[in-house]
Amino acid sequence: MQAFHNWAWIENPKRSRGLTADGVVGPKTRSALFGSNSIPSRSYRVNSGRYGILSGSIGMGETSARVATLQAKLRTLGYFNSRTNTGYYGPLTRNAVLRYQAANGLPRTGTVSQEMTRMLRGVGLSGTRGKP
Repeated sequence: MQAFHNWAWIENPKRSRGLTADGVVGPKTRSALFGSNSIPSRSYRVNSGRYGILSGSIGMGETSARVATLQAKLRTLGYFNSRTNTGYYGPLTRNAVLRYQAANGLPRTGTVSQEMTRMLRGVGLSGTRGKP
């Protein structure tokens, strides 16, 4: 199951679209929130602890579900090549971020900015969630 750590981010749009607010991001919710092809096709449960919402600035030393989400998105795009999405923002993640920034005309800071976060929103997740 996929984790979304901001319940209101999922449940409020579900209610406004006439969907049941049950804590599960299934096919109807996924389509309503993200479009039909933006994330994998299985169901996800809110707050299950595996992946998180990609938001805000992210940088070196952080260990979180949102870093795992960043890694999964960068893997989908071919920038992150670690065996697993650990959730730890270390040198491998920083290098992947630097490569993404260079390829997409962003300032090469090695830190994920709000602009980079927005650019990655529609990218799907790939890889295996592992431990840091």
